[in-house]
Amino acid sequence: MPHAILPTTYRWLVLVCMCVTIGVQSGVRIAFGVFYVTLRETFGWSAASTAGVFSIYMLVQAGCSPLVGWCLDRYGPRRLFPLAALFVGISLALCSTIQTLPQFFLTYGVLLPIGQTALTAAPVSVVLARWFPDMRGRAIALADMGAALGLGLYPLFSHYLIVTYGWRWAFIGLAISVVLLVAPLTCWLRPVPTEVSRVPTADRSQNPALAHTTGQVRDPWTLRQAVRSLPFWMLFGTLLFSNLSSQILNVHLMALLLSVGVLAGAAARAVGMVNLVSLGGRLAIGWLADHLGRSQAYTMALLCSMLGMAILLGISSANASWVVVLFVGVFGLSKGSGGIVIASKAADVFHGERLGKIYGLITMASGLGGALGPWWAGWLVDRTGSYTPAIVASMIMASIAMTCMWLVDRPQRAGSVLSARQ
Repeated sequence: MPHAILPTTYRWLVLVCMCVTIGVQSGVRIAFGVFYVTLRETFGWSAASTAGVFSIYMLVQAGCSPLVGWCLDRYGPRRLFPLAALFVGISLALCSTIQTLPQFFLTYGVLLPIGQTALTAAPVSVVLARWFPDMRGRAIALADMGAALGLGLYPLFSHYLIVTYGWRWAFIGLAISVVLLVAPLTCWLRPVPTEVSRVPTADRSQNPALAHTTGQVRDPWTLRQAVRSLPFWMLFGTLLFSNLSSQILNVHLMALLLSVGVLAGAAARAVGMVNLVSLGGRLAIGWLADHLGRSQAYTMALLCSMLGMAILLGISSANASWVVVLFVGVFGLSKGSGGIVIASKAADVFHGERLGKIYGLITMASGLGGALGPWWAGWLVDRTGSYTPAIVASMIMASIAMTCMWLVDRPQRAGSVLSARQ
């Protein structure tokens, strides 16, 4: 492919490839909520112990995130993504052979995230941020449409496979989908040309989301400088508390709906519809992040998410039919859109060749929050018999995440970011 067309045409092919990658990865991850119900019924495991598998998964993902960032900077996506897809396929195939809870902890909780961390939104966002420095929010949002489709379709796909062929063959089906869809596509990815990865000064001055970085883009960040800065830890906190909030419903939503009398098929459709509705919300938040500002767009996304959680607080067997529809419409508009803003913000602040390492370290918070949230929710359900305490806790965590996002900009306005880098 001629080098001349890379900045204009090739980068859109990269976006399509990243769209498929993040879609398959997100779909496989959200499918845990469907397997969660089936495996509890099959083996008689408790809510906390079964959700604990996903917690271990997220902890391992947190530990792997810095290594994935290093590999992305060192070897590039062309080597990293196909190998990760093969590893994910093997891990899912091994999940189909489990007989005990410790085996599930090993195959799903430990082996699967080793490969799957490389296919998550973090490395995908780094690749897109480098190819689209002039429209990071919109590019990540466009690719994130794949995540919405994967999150919407894979619960239905998994439920169909489980009902038709059994949960063991369902794991095999997921494994085949990852290997066939991700590995071939990512084999042809090329490195981003150096001249493409920088935002022209004129563009920065005209973009509200990037205006605060004008005049501060000459010296790339080092990892040491980043971890000593307040923006690093505020973005870390944003991801930590947002995942403490969001992963509760990601894992437990189907079980919550079943607990109030919603039929299994209808619950799986509701989980899928939440993510399909998020298509519009992701695009809107990505556009707002580029034109209105990162913090403003993030606040709008989380307020919508909190409203959706509040709606769930009033669900019962008598009103479940219309409350579920209202919840899907409100919560779906915000689901997943916060991550678009966080990734865009990190690329704005920590520009340079070490963005993969820096953002990989930040995304450890995603794994930590995702590990604690589902386990804590399962623990509360086992002891209270209700999802209300978990939903209230989720809303509190979302409000803390909003506060952290606004604090990311504070040292930049005061000039302390420049001092931290000296």
